[in-house]
Amino acid sequence: MKLSKTRWLAAALAAGAASMSPAAHAAMTWGFQQPGVCAQNSANANNFGNSWACGGGNPALTVSGYSSNGSGSTFVAANVDDNGASGFGVKSTSEGLNAGQPNHAMDNSGSTDVLLLSFTSSVILRQLQLGYYSTDSDITLMRYTGATDPVAGSDLTGLTTAQLLSNGWSLVGNYGNLGTTVTDVNSQGASSSWWLVSAYNSTLAGSSASSNGKSVNNGDDYVKVLTVVADAVTPPPTGNVPEPATLALAGLALAGVAASRRRPA
Repeated sequence: MKLSKTRWLAAALAAGAASMSPAAHAAMTWGFQQPGVCAQNSANANNFGNSWACGGGNPALTVSGYSSNGSGSTFVAANVDDNGASGFGVKSTSEGLNAGQPNHAMDNSGSTDVLLLSFTSSVILRQLQLGYYSTDSDITLMRYTGATDPVAGSDLTGLTTAQLLSNGWSLVGNYGNLGTTVTDVNSQGASSSWWLVSAYNSTLAGSSASSNGKSVNNGDDYVKVLTVVADAVTPPPTGNVPEPATLALAGLALAGVAASRRRPA
């Protein structure tokens, strides 16, 4: 069946537009329990404000922790605690560096603990796995959509849980009772370079709805994050200059229209 010249042109231009859309690479996995995947950075090592540099893929990943004591308190730097096969937990300043089980986990008991996942370029977070939980295992997942680096721009520290949503952070979903199995997240395929994984907090999340069909509540969630899986995103070309491939497709489309005009009816 022959395409009309209008439909042929539309199909060619659609193909060109598709070639300019962001594309996701194959999924990459960061297993925080695996030797050599993450190494603690020298700055503030084993103290509050420490961070971990994680390999395992391109882009690179840095993990840091923050905590807010109550909904009216602001987020301050916390300690990311490496628990080996259980994954990363968070110790707040109120809990102290010597906090024992279960307060050495990322929790919402008294304070709301969060892990900040900072990638060197945009990713689509696909899966999360906890390596440990106690009492309950509800989490909140957020991504940053602001215009500046949320760490360098101080868009995280100094804010209350309620203020995050008006300062560049967007709710991706709340996930109830994860246990320790691999869980699919972010079904909408949203992307960002910065992600927050938190023990569930209704004020932080701005919602009590669950994205995985399981109930969530503010009661004593103690969890450690073991594995994250993400797709790297190839950004579309910037500026007003089309890609060579797109120009070629547009040229073919115009040539096809010209040819159809010369062709006998």
